[in-house]
Formats: sequence, structure tokens, C-alpha cells
Amino acid sequence: MIDIFVHAWEKNKDALANWFRQTNQNELSYEKILKSLLEIVINPFTGEKWNVNNIHIIDDGDYQGCQIFIVPKDTYQPSPYQYLTTYQYYGSCSGCDLLEGIRGYSDKLPSEEQVKEYMLLALHLLQRCKYFIQYDTVDWSSFRREVAKDILPAMINWHRTNEAGANLLISKEEAVKLAIEYANELIKQLKQE
Repeated sequence: MIDIFVHAWEKNKDALANWFRQTNQNELSYEKILKSLLEIVINPFTGEKWNVNNIHIIDDGDYQGCQIFIVPKDTYQPSPYQYLTTYQYYGSCSGCDLLEGIRGYSDKLPSEEQVKEYMLLALHLLQRCKYFIQYDTVDWSSFRREVAKDILPAMINWHRTNEAGANLLISKEEAVKLAIEYANELIKQLKQE
């Protein structure tokens, strides 16, 4: 569970309950509930923007199973540290599927009791949220080495201009130094996010 998400829940849960009150039950899916949870509860409170239009779903079940949701941050080419995961089990009927059980095959607006049950479902999705890779489990030295190694070939062919205005190919030592500086800057940016 992500602590700041819990605080977001406490602050914005009433807005989510109002959304459930105004949404026909036949429009609800686990993905749509997660999307609304992120849009209404999480994104406004945390300042982070999770890309709700790019939710990846892994579902290897058939008539029952588990949907695993992977949500990237709304940024250009998210790194592995900028993904969120959560999951929900499902079944094939109202007796074994939580969403179908709450809905009762109704296509109308939910009752207050149903709103409470949808809120509990949303809370469970939130409680299962985890970052795909936790910052505290990252070996930053290895990360720095891998980033530097990946960009070094491109930097070896870089040119620089000296004081006299001549365009010179940088040395391998300068390229290594620049690659490490770049990796350090990238780590600093990732830790700030």
C-alpha cells in the first residue's frame, strides 16, 4: 500500500462516492473503477499524474481469474520506477464475482448500499497498489553503471568546440565522464519523482 494514496482516499473518497451515484451500473468494470479511482482520488491529491488512458491489463483467466493492472505515469517513456500495479480477482457470475455481486445485473443507478460496496471494492484496489519497482530496492550503483554503459557508444562520437572554435572529437575519458554525469542526473530526477 502506498501511504500518500491512503491520505488521498481520506480527502477525496466523497467525490468518488458521488461518481458512483451518478454512474449506471452496467457501465462499471474493474478497469473503469480503477481509472476513476486514479482520476478522482489519487491524481488530484498527489500531484502525480497516472496515465489512465494507458492502463495495461494482464488477464490469463478464462471464466474466472485475476486481472493485473499496470498503470504508467503520464510522462514520456516512463522508466520502470514510474509504473503502478494493482489487481482484482473475478468470477463468472454474481455468486463468485464481486462486481457482478454488487451490481446484481442492474443497469440502473446504484442504491446507497451498492455505493458503499463499490467504495469498498475501490478501496481494495487502492490498498493493493504498489509501485512496479520500489525506490528502496533499487541498486543505484548498478543502475548508474548500466545507464552509462548504454549511452557511452553514442557519446564517444560527440564533438566539442574548444576555446579557439575548433570542432574536436571528445576523448574516450571525457565520454565516460559525461556518461556518468548523465546517469547521476537521471538518478537525481528519478528520486525527485
